[in-house]
Amino acid sequence: MASLSNLVPRFNGTGNARQWLRKVECLRQHQKMTDEVYLNLLPLYLEGPAITWLDSLQPAPTTRAAFEEAFKQRYVQDSAAQTAFLGDQQRSDESGVAFIERVMEKTTGLEIPEVFLVQVIMNGLSTDLKSIVMPQGARTLQALSDQVRLAQKTVDATKTSSPNVSAVTTPDPAPLPDRSTAHRPAEAAERPSWSAGRDQGSCQEAGAEATVSTSTAVAPETQQPAAPASTVL
Repeated sequence: MASLSNLVPRFNGTGNARQWLRKVECLRQHQKMTDEVYLNLLPLYLEGPAITWLDSLQPAPTTRAAFEEAFKQRYVQDSAAQTAFLGDQQRSDESGVAFIERVMEKTTGLEIPEVFLVQVIMNGLSTDLKSIVMPQGARTLQALSDQVRLAQKTVDATKTSSPNVSAVTTPDPAPLPDRSTAHRPAEAAERPSWSAGRDQGSCQEAGAEATVSTSTAVAPETQQPAAPASTVL
């Protein structure tokens, strides 16, 4: 029995739940176990959250079929649930470690390669954490958790030390002078408007024309006095 137990790894609530259940069933058939023996040996092949779950079942299963039904409901998800986690994103009020735990809980019992799950979690991290963690290229969930924990401390420290830009007040700039009137009164006084000049010029032209007309008018022929008649002596 001791050598055969190595064929079934301990199940902690993560990993391939279907495969683990098949291996336990093969062991049961090989040993021709009764349901009572089967249920008594189960704690040897469960650990962590999985053994806690088994101990919390009320009422406790009394047959192999009852255990398998409860196990499938808890750890074996349907096909729709197997892809529901792919679009998960870290929430603004959620730490990076809490996000990892949420995704891992959602994928419990799914047949997902660890490297793929690590990539999915990294893609769902916040931008600040992703920029720090992604270049490190974690390949395991443990390595990813450690990197995210350190990156979270770096991000939190940066936010604490950064000044609050919104709290800094900037004095209002001095109003610019009105360019439409600045430095123009003297110029306006020295230079008459075009319309005024035009009117004045028209008047000058009219006066000139009047002068020309007067000077060039033909004067009436002046009658010269007749020479006195010579006196005939």
